[in-house]
Amino acid sequence: MNNLTSKELDVFDPFASKPKSNFFNKLGHQLGGMFVSAKKAATNKYLDVTKGINQRIEEEQRLIDQEIFAHLAAQAEEFEQEVRKQKKRWIQVSLGLITFSLFAGAIGTYLMLI
Repeated sequence: MNNLTSKELDVFDPFASKPKSNFFNKLGHQLGGMFVSAKKAATNKYLDVTKGINQRIEEEQRLIDQEIFAHLAAQAEEFEQEVRKQKKRWIQVSLGLITFSLFAGAIGTYLMLI
């Protein structure tokens, strides 16, 4: 161990500048730039496609909701018409029974007086 001195040991310094090949440095820089550009373009395309899909889903959901509400409105209208018919019928039945009971009471009273 004494034979080794600090001059013989190469200490690794990650921040030390290394001699770089100018050609490969430019090539790496260009490839990195192209990769970043391609990634941005792919991300933008993905966002556009996703936005279009979401808009289409929302539009379909809106149409489905409109159909459901139209169907419910039609059912409500049909129910209201049926209720009106039932009320009208029962009013007629009630008036008929009231008239019949008045007529029967009048006849009964007349027969008791004779």
